[in-house]
Amino acid sequence: MRYNYWMDVCAFILLVILIVLYLTRHSVKLLQNSFFYSMVMSALFATDFNILYVAVSDGSPVLVMVIKSIVMSLDLLTAVLYAFYITTYSGYQVRNRSVLWKLFPVAVFCVIGIIANPFTGIFFTVDSGYGVTWQPLSVLYFLSLMYYLFYTIVLLVKSRDTMSREKLFLIVPFPFLISFTSYLEYTNTEFLGKHFAEALLGLILYFGLRNPDELYDETTGMFNDAALTSYLEKKLAADRRIFIVAIKIHDVELLRRTIGSEAGKGLRDRITELLYSYSKDTMAFSVSSGLYCIVTDKGDRSYAATIQNDLREKLSKTFYFDKAMVDISSSVCLIEMPRDAKDTTALMDVIKLFAEVGEKRNMSVVSTADLDLQHIAYMRSIDEKVRNAITDGKLEVYYQPIFSCKKMRFVAAEALLRMHDDKHGFVSPEIFVPVAENNGSIVKIDNFVIEQVCSMISRNDLKSLGVDYIEVNLSPGDCIQDDLVGKISGFLEHYHIDPSSINLEITETAPDEFTGIVDRNVKALHDLGINFSLDDFGTGYSSLSRILTLPLKIIKLDKTLVQPAFRSDMEEDDERTKNIKNSNPRLMLESYVEMIKSIGDGIVAEGVETKEQAEEIIRMGCDYIQGFYFARPMPEADFIKVLKEGRTKQIADLKV
Repeated sequence: MRYNYWMDVCAFILLVILIVLYLTRHSVKLLQNSFFYSMVMSALFATDFNILYVAVSDGSPVLVMVIKSIVMSLDLLTAVLYAFYITTYSGYQVRNRSVLWKLFPVAVFCVIGIIANPFTGIFFTVDSGYGVTWQPLSVLYFLSLMYYLFYTIVLLVKSRDTMSREKLFLIVPFPFLISFTSYLEYTNTEFLGKHFAEALLGLILYFGLRNPDELYDETTGMFNDAALTSYLEKKLAADRRIFIVAIKIHDVELLRRTIGSEAGKGLRDRITELLYSYSKDTMAFSVSSGLYCIVTDKGDRSYAATIQNDLREKLSKTFYFDKAMVDISSSVCLIEMPRDAKDTTALMDVIKLFAEVGEKRNMSVVSTADLDLQHIAYMRSIDEKVRNAITDGKLEVYYQPIFSCKKMRFVAAEALLRMHDDKHGFVSPEIFVPVAENNGSIVKIDNFVIEQVCSMISRNDLKSLGVDYIEVNLSPGDCIQDDLVGKISGFLEHYHIDPSSINLEITETAPDEFTGIVDRNVKALHDLGINFSLDDFGTGYSSLSRILTLPLKIIKLDKTLVQPAFRSDMEEDDERTKNIKNSNPRLMLESYVEMIKSIGDGIVAEGVETKEQAEEIIRMGCDYIQGFYFARPMPEADFIKVLKEGRTKQIADLKV
């Protein structure tokens, strides 16, 4: 027989490379990883014996039958292990492992038949030319292979909600490819291509599903937070009680700058070695810079507490290097799942809060009793509500009028978002807006606000009521969206809105690395006829040169600049206000006003709360005033009512 065995040689090389890659990287202790390694080893042995089968194909018929039987058994074992791997990877019924055991009977029946084949010839025989002749029962063997391969396809489709479309498109074709090559081997015994397809599948699984680079921290070489999440989710699915010892090294960046890069690397390596020094019953993870975890599900709480105390003691000692000795400050905390955190999302919140509390209070040991877990639960509930706020109808746009110091009436308004929760009532924007920015829903929410404002303008003749424009906030996340211009122009066109009716507010808190795309979007929107304001001036990163590069119509002075100018006692001010020293805040405010007026922009003073403040702001030369003295934010109907009533008592009382 003349066999095309070059594909098996290629498969052997690929599988050896794959095993070396697997063994040279740490592997998370998961059942799926054990199945993956066993599957690759089974495929490698099957390939080896298939090459041996070709080498002895001209030898003893009995030897040929024995080796071929071994190859068939290993091929079937590889298919079973592949099915096991996909089952555990997807998490499908892993809790009771019922599916895994259901996969055994067909394989056991076929293996028994294959082992007996040299004596019975029920699956195949070797003819006089030492070629393989398949017998009728061999169909059962190939159907068994198809059963396991197509079982994985069904399972992958069922798991499509937990797996990216790219991974599905990458993996699903391979069972078909292996099935096709198996069919070719069945119809043409000289063709040997199935093991090469299996080797390719192994590589795709390793770099596609497992993607080891996604599981490692580049700096330490340890497993990262993604690996921690994956590991814990599998353990929780198996109803395991898990203990996590969290470790926080304080002031990591300052420490690195102080001791230098060489000693810093040495310190990091020492800490990594320390975390790896505990028993094989633990796993070590690097969550973020200076934040680590040791995880175990062995023993009781006292075992984990022993690790915690040992870590605290060792981290409190001086670390010696060739040219330096370093003392570090650190915190440790013992967290139990599911008692302290029911899922991985809650755990990450607890770990981050521990790191913050431990470093801020300089505590060597932090108990979960020291953490406000109820606040974490509250913020998690807010996170969920924010994600669903639009579809659940929990958001409403309010409007706060803006007073013109020259015209002595309301000429504009700022659109402000309000969120209502059935349980907590109105949720402060200072709470839900940062949550939306963190979970990525802020862009959808901002789109909702812009559309609501456009709809409101289209329903009301604001010009006849004296309102020139409505201000709408753009979050930093919005400003860097490639489709921002298209979306806003689409809303304007849909509601037939004059672009000058919208004034977009951009904040001063966007860092410099995003200024390029921000400038492009601002310019494109300005070319459409939309004006811009700079919001919260005095709280962010902008300089005068930066302001001059933007096509701004108005600069809004933040209330933390305005209010201190009218207060002699700053004890009740918030932290941002306290940063403005009480030496002469009024002089500072006046200087800002003069500077902005010198560059020709309009000025809005925010946070004006009293008649005296309003009168003084007007005397300083500000163009507009926004604050509680004139009006609080209000629903659309109340806003239109205020505009129709015209001159309010607050306006009439002003003496300027």
